[in-house]
Amino acid sequence: MVLKREEIIKEVEDGRIIINPFDQNSVKEASVELTVGEEIGIFRGDLKIVNSLNPGNTVIWQSFTRAPYYLEPNEALVCKTGERITLPLNICGWITPRGRMVIFGLSLFIAPGFVQPNTKDESLFFLVRNVGRVKVPLHPGSKLVQLILMRI
Repeated sequence: MVLKREEIIKEVEDGRIIINPFDQNSVKEASVELTVGEEIGIFRGDLKIVNSLNPGNTVIWQSFTRAPYYLEPNEALVCKTGERITLPLNICGWITPRGRMVIFGLSLFIAPGFVQPNTKDESLFFLVRNVGRVKVPLHPGSKLVQLILMRI
């Protein structure tokens, strides 16, 4: 069963779910809004082939704590959530895009999307692509994704 707002807050208060940092205002009726962290992965332009056995060299991690990053049309970035997540053995989650991102021309791909029970202090990753025709400023702290939690 999907956890409701009151259940999410209680689990956080009891220390069973840890969302660090935690902002109670980000807890909605059946999800928790998560933010873009202060580090983004920019795809390297010099690679002709990606080594699937060593994908770590496909992006260059860059800090962007103050100024926005302007996402060009058709450009994609790897983002980490600004929050780190810990879940108990009986709770799992799904990270999904927030619906309003389409208005800005942003498409989000989340892989794997499923957050395993017993996850410990993990940032979650997602890909954001500008499918629109104009630059879109991406700010650290922007709420692009949401975490839906479920008791198993």
